[in-house]
Amino acid sequence: MAQELEDYGDTVKELSDEGRYSTHKAERKAKGVLDFAVTALLNSMPIYTGAGGAIAIMTFITKMEKAIQAAQFNEQVALALAVNKLGGQAAILWLTHAKDNLPGSPRRWTTWSGLKDALNDHFFPREHYRAMEKTLTNLSQ
Repeated sequence: MAQELEDYGDTVKELSDEGRYSTHKAERKAKGVLDFAVTALLNSMPIYTGAGGAIAIMTFITKMEKAIQAAQFNEQVALALAVNKLGGQAAILWLTHAKDNLPGSPRRWTTWSGLKDALNDHFFPREHYRAMEKTLTNLSQ
């Protein structure tokens, strides 16, 4: 009987405002830590200008991919983040594209993957790509 009363007391406490508040407070604290980590990660993202060749574009894309995964962004939110991390010639590429392909246009980039492909096509030196492709082919033989 004493054990049953104790169990009921625990249940009442869990269901009371105090129990819900402490659970909510713990959830808020965990969310706050996650928000802080995501914010720090996003703030550390470099601005990509289109300069720096293969290493610069590969670094930018890799860091973007890690940030997107850590923050669990969808493709559209990831696109918005990436656009805000463009400068110089890379920003001009986006602005020109956005001007020529208004929202709703079937050619407009609407996801991070679309922008990433365009950045690679425009800024990744073809000779570097071919050299990497050749190296990978030789490794697989």
